[in-house]
Amino acid sequence: LSVTMTNDLNAPLNGEKSNCKTRCFEKVKTHKSWLWKDMTTECSKKKIGCYVTVFGAIIFSILLILGWSIQGIQTSWETLGCGPLMTRNYGYLKGGHTTWKNTTFDNKFNILPLDNGLTSPGNSKYMVDEWDTSTQQVGVVIGHWTRYSGIFWSTYVFDDENQKKTIFMRSRMLTMGSSHKIARCDREYEDVVVSEGMNYFTNFFRRAFGYVQSDTFKVWVGDKLVATAQEMNDQSIDFKSSETGLTVATARLYLKDDWHVSNHEKTPIPAWATNAFTAMWAFKISKSSKSSPEAMHM
Repeated sequence: LSVTMTNDLNAPLNGEKSNCKTRCFEKVKTHKSWLWKDMTTECSKKKIGCYVTVFGAIIFSILLILGWSIQGIQTSWETLGCGPLMTRNYGYLKGGHTTWKNTTFDNKFNILPLDNGLTSPGNSKYMVDEWDTSTQQVGVVIGHWTRYSGIFWSTYVFDDENQKKTIFMRSRMLTMGSSHKIARCDREYEDVVVSEGMNYFTNFFRRAFGYVQSDTFKVWVGDKLVATAQEMNDQSIDFKSSETGLTVATARLYLKDDWHVSNHEKTPIPAWATNAFTAMWAFKISKSSKSSPEAMHM
């Protein structure tokens, strides 16, 4: 096309004066119709494009706020009964070595046994058992983890043998990679956060190339980095002290979906936190739960 023909195509129709602005909602005097048959000018097309963009952003914002509200209500309902008032002076009869002190109840650290097991009944629950060190098998059931899938995150709640909610865990939003906050319902101890952080990129490539040791997480107690968690081939997790590099807790898959979690007596990570993270990982890779819709949202 010649320069003259191109200029003719860009000229306003019927000798109308062009008044097309790039700002959204700028008044366009010569084109007021919204009918598609009249959408023959650049001005009208820009105007309809502006309205579509703004209306789309408004609808998206409404859906986001609605979804966030529903997720908040759902999480509040799922953790109903998990709070300081409901668990005040509650006795954790199956706690670890630091639970009892001179016959006076001390619940500042472990509320689960240092050695415990996770067994799957084949649904969205994981049973937590005492571990019999003599037989190397699970013993008495002391509670269970339940996973609740949500719009934005999953929530995990631990109920003990008395059906008392004592621990909860949920995914953290706006973080790089996988990140979970683990907390006691009585709020008697600092929250524990297990997060990929900057390890997300190396974890991604390790998984892509099939490394045996694929995922590494950082373990924070409050605002202090205390350990790293290294997952190996979906069959074991080693928790290593960030100060000494020594292993302070382990989790081993010993049957199809069942785990043994062992904590050293001087571990900086509470036994309830290592059990919670292992439960999350067990839900994620569980053979019996992969076919469940709940396994689609971790």
